[in-house]
Amino acid sequence: MKKLIIGVLTLVLVISIVSCNGDSSSTIPPEEIPEYITIKGERFETSLIELDFSLSGLYGEVLGISDGILENSDIEPLKYMVNLTILDLSNHSVSDISPLAGLINLTELYLYNNQISDISPLAELKNLIELDLSGNKISDISVLAKLTNLIELDLGETQINDVSVLSGLTNLESLNLEGTQINDVSILSKLTNLERLNLEGTQINAAQIAKLEEALPNTEIYHDY
Repeated sequence: MKKLIIGVLTLVLVISIVSCNGDSSSTIPPEEIPEYITIKGERFETSLIELDFSLSGLYGEVLGISDGILENSDIEPLKYMVNLTILDLSNHSVSDISPLAGLINLTELYLYNNQISDISPLAELKNLIELDLSGNKISDISVLAKLTNLIELDLGETQINDVSVLSGLTNLESLNLEGTQINDVSILSKLTNLERLNLEGTQINAAQIAKLEEALPNTEIYHDY
């Protein structure tokens, strides 16, 4: 009987550990969220639903932001901005986006022209409909397969060479692959809701373009031919 009780307690403990570790992007308990966060000496209410730190954005101007001023340590407090639906961190020097992992209410996220190579923290941001990752050092985009609500996706000027993981993103209406290293886009014929597709500056040849145009007659395809 004693052995049975010990066995049950052990099983419960294992299940508890798995449950705690199963979701690395679990949201922060409300009681741990401060009323304000501070970035570059400026305070921002955590109740905000939109933050634009781009060079031309409202808060970019407030902070006197110039090219590359926001770095990894600067965006760490953003983990508390759990109400955000729109976030723009374009044109900075950010390489670690793990503070964004729990911002599950985001619908629009703009990260173009940073130093990002790992986008795995975006895995649970399943409410995203617009995502701009252009101008980053990204080569692995496998995590995007989970973001099936995406309507607009920008991967221009990244280091990707395979877009097969995008085949399930059937809600996409706009896809930018300009200046990437891709050489096969046949899988994109499944994206029948596409309205705009940019393939300029890629290795895609005229024959491939012709097949894609036949498969996607309602899509405006930008290319070099």
